Amino acid sequence: MGRSHHDHVPPVCVGVVVRMDVVIRRATLSDTLRAVRELERKGWECSCPIRKIPKWCKKWEWNEKNEFRNFRGVDEHITYFVKMKKVETE
Repeated sequence: MGRSHHDHVPPVCVGVVVRMDVVIRRATLSDTLRAVRELERKGWECSCPIRKIPKWCKKWEWNEKNEFRNFRGVDEHITYFVKMKKVETE
């Protein structure tokens, strides 16, 4: 049998692309920006804008017998979220 033209094609290796992702979550915007700036100095870039994620936690009041007694309100906690990426070619 004859050989095909694929048998003699030399391998082409231009470079290896490595993509790394990291997620940053902080309780305050200033802490989030501080972490983003630190990674930007090291060559990282944001792959999405900083998002504000609210979380609600209901507060309940219970008696000694573990029976519901009173609803006391809602606590809101804010978390700031951002994804960063770094693409390297070796």
